[in-house]
Amino acid sequence: MELPTSCWPAGSPTMSCTAEEDIESVYVLEATLAGAILEVPSALVVDLSEVSFLAACGVRAQVRTHQRCAPASALRIVATGVPRRVLELGGLAGSLPF
Repeated sequence: MELPTSCWPAGSPTMSCTAEEDIESVYVLEATLAGAILEVPSALVVDLSEVSFLAACGVRAQVRTHQRCAPASALRIVATGVPRRVLELGGLAGSLPF
């Protein structure tokens, strides 16, 4: 998992997740996301494109992040492949900001 280092779109910090999001990594993921929200409270992009496995706890971490951001902050999730499909199958495509 990488901390915000790039900007997309319009200068929003991007956190690129590159590890599997499972029970072993979810606590680090949630702590990192919470820290990123505190550090940059206006907007955050979470890029899940490189995640190869997204467990239910990883999905829950994304939902919690969305709840923590709203309504004061903007959250955008970039997801392709496996993460996108898991979120769609979980019925979250309309609830989370893609």
